[in-house]
Amino acid sequence: MSPTSGVIGEAWQLYKTHWRHLIALSFVVYVAVALIGALLTAALTWLGVLIALFVSGTLTAPFIAVVLTLLYFRLRAAKEPAAEPAPTTPTP
Repeated sequence: MSPTSGVIGEAWQLYKTHWRHLIALSFVVYVAVALIGALLTAALTWLGVLIALFVSGTLTAPFIAVVLTLLYFRLRAAKEPAAEPAPTTPTP
């Protein structure tokens, strides 16, 4: 059994629970990526199209990875119970 199988199973349970939010977020990210690509492609010539594809892929791939990573940690934090606040001592 792979050491990552537990992590993948946990992530799958989190994603399965919040699938509606994930679809909405995926749509927003997809539209943002498509707009960046369309703007770069429309502004340039055929050589620019090649550059635009490279640049848009270079810019959007890390963006998508960061969004998915932050989403995973946000869902994981929401699943865990909140920590108890530290007791306060009155000052004399």
